[in-house]
Amino acid sequence: MKSKVISARVPLDIAEMFEKTCKQRGITKSKYLVDHITSPGIQTFDNGGIVELPSEVGDLLSVVGGTGIGLLLFRIVNNGLKEKDYTENERLLFAGTCAIAGGLLSGSLLKQITNGDR
Repeated sequence: MKSKVISARVPLDIAEMFEKTCKQRGITKSKYLVDHITSPGIQTFDNGGIVELPSEVGDLLSVVGGTGIGLLLFRIVNNGLKEKDYTENERLLFAGTCAIAGGLLSGSLLKQITNGDR
């Protein structure tokens, strides 16, 4: 395979992030660039996602995000069932179940995105 050297001037923090990412993955800079240029549009979330966050911030984001989405689901489902033939207890049970499931799922996904935990 023929190859050619290319270079680019980037801010120092970008260069450091690039080198750290390559080191974490155990690949060369060339391999990293070739892989990402030849497979455009694929975004990976490894070891911290796109932005590195302290674990406490990632945990807080997943808890608050999961709770917010759960509350939103509760209100949407509860209000949507008011016009139907359900008792208040049935409506609250169904809305609560949806809220808990949606909140746990979204909190888990936020945790994966921010911390790379799978």
